[in-house]
Amino acid sequence: MDLSDFKRAYVLLALSVASIPLLSAQNENILKGPELLPGGKIDRVKGVYVEFVFTPNDTSHIYLFDSETKPLNNIGISGKIVFQHYDSTVSSYNLIQRNFSEFVFKSNFPTYKFCTVYLEIKGESLSVEFYQNDRYADLAK
Repeated sequence: MDLSDFKRAYVLLALSVASIPLLSAQNENILKGPELLPGGKIDRVKGVYVEFVFTPNDTSHIYLFDSETKPLNNIGISGKIVFQHYDSTVSSYNLIQRNFSEFVFKSNFPTYKFCTVYLEIKGESLSVEFYQNDRYADLAK
């Protein structure tokens, strides 16, 4: 083994060792699910991740991800969101498609007790609940 072979082997070894943290970090992301946006809550139902980002008195967002946590194309997907408010009133909004995997709706209220997102994906109905304050989630069980 001459000096150039030794240098080549050393460089390959160094690159292999340096790539281990990158591969590990990438696998951790896949296992944890999509990275949440500020204020976002996420749940998984039937292999679909649903992220809910509530913005009081403004436009709120629903993002969809597939089982590999990649953005899910929203073409052909429809849905609505139904809110249960603290005063026992209920409000319902159709989800409006925006961008590749995003839905929006106008949340013209400051707070809610819980909401249910209903989605129709390829003929299959899915639903997931989100609570504004997690302490109420225990009461529903």
